Amino acid sequence: MEAPASPCISLCRLNDKAICEGCYRTVEEIQSWSYLDSEQRMAVLSLCSDRASNKQSIG
Repeated sequence: MEAPASPCISLCRLNDKAICEGCYRTVEEIQSWSYLDSEQRMAVLSLCSDRASNKQSIG
């Protein structure tokens, strides 16, 4: 399985909870992305999807 690509959309702006408003990753997730294996990246993408769905609660 090929490793998932970064969800970055070049809208790099952290909200007051240190979550990117473009890709919904935390600073730690952004910094570690290139070191994560496919399974770990999929887990981060799942968290990002959850955060995007609950956008009201993170912003």
